[in-house]
Amino acid sequence: MIRRFAFTSLVALMTVGAAMAAPPGSEENTDPDWPCTQQLVPEIAAAQVWTAEVPDPAIAMTAPPDLSELGRQSMSPVLTDAKAIALLNDYFGKIKDRKRIAKEAPIVFAVALNEANVQRARQISGIKSFNRGQMALSKKLADDVNELDKMTGGVHAKDGTPEKAVEDRAHMEQRVFEDREHQVRYLCEAPATGEQRIGAVAKTLQDFMAKKAGK
Repeated sequence: MIRRFAFTSLVALMTVGAAMAAPPGSEENTDPDWPCTQQLVPEIAAAQVWTAEVPDPAIAMTAPPDLSELGRQSMSPVLTDAKAIALLNDYFGKIKDRKRIAKEAPIVFAVALNEANVQRARQISGIKSFNRGQMALSKKLADDVNELDKMTGGVHAKDGTPEKAVEDRAHMEQRVFEDREHQVRYLCEAPATGEQRIGAVAKTLQDFMAKKAGK
């Protein structure tokens, strides 16, 4: 029945709205385009993962080609964490010169961190864009449900009528909305995955620095 359909749709919209709300007391999640329960943190700070002296971010722009490539590859989303770390182990494991490791490891980290934040910015932009699409679709669905109620007065729409066409459209919009909503949780996990990777990269590099320094 139309009334039941309208009620179901509006309940779904309210549920989604609640899911997209920021956690109580959170001042960080004030961006209306941010649908994730995770706090919106636009950039990973070096100090979050690097316990040694923080390298100058500018060195990422002037890094030698081999170190620049290694830093970027270590953050490649097509690699597992294990394979990314294996690249670092393979490179630094062959170096015996302690001074060289102390010099090159921070450079690789700076490049990796820059790459992590480039990826993060792209992910955040994509999440916000996706959410804006969801909000637009939810408004369209609510408008169609309201239109349908006005057209039918709560009476079941008959096949072949304009009312039935609106009802079918609303049903389709609801299915699309719900299918897309399932993707939000996975999209919101992407920035956290990047944080884990750069954390693992930082730890590996600092372990080499400490080991080769004889600590």
